Amino acid sequence: MLINYLDSLLLILNIQEQFIATVTEPRNVIENNKKILNYAEKLNVPIFISEQNPQTLSQTLNEIKEFSPNANIFQSQYFSAWKNHNLKKLIQAKNKKQIILTGLETHICILQTAFDLHNDGYNVFIVSNATSSATITDYNVAIQRFIANNLNVVTTEMLICEWITKPYPNLFENL
Repeated sequence: MLINYLDSLLLILNIQEQFIATVTEPRNVIENNKKILNYAEKLNVPIFISEQNPQTLSQTLNEIKEFSPNANIFQSQYFSAWKNHNLKKLIQAKNKKQIILTGLETHICILQTAFDLHNDGYNVFIVSNATSSATITDYNVAIQRFIANNLNVVTTEMLICEWITKPYPNLFENL
């Protein structure tokens, strides 16, 4: 299944100072999220950002917030952002079937959120190079679990190219 920007929304988890400092390839995660946000904003894809305990773990990085002025930002006390009832209600109200997941950490918050969304009937797409974990082993095992459980693993370039293809192939001219 290809990703259709008209039927998708972006959910970014925990790109916060406390987390980004501990993961592998942090700059890559930040830059890929900025690329995704740039296209999401231009295509009017709804953007949601979840912050894990921001009072103690800091807020979303400013350079991510700068690329997402229209994002809805939520706080989470759970590993799965889907357990936040306010976030869940707003996402459900958007009536989108495809959820694009990015952020930190792949083997904890991304994994638990992805499984909860999948169990509720959403088509989940984890952007592999816009997520990370503290160890490459944790990251690799999480990616293997996604694939084994029929969740979609994509890259930033795959996502963007699918967003700008159909149903409007002339989007290249506007971006």
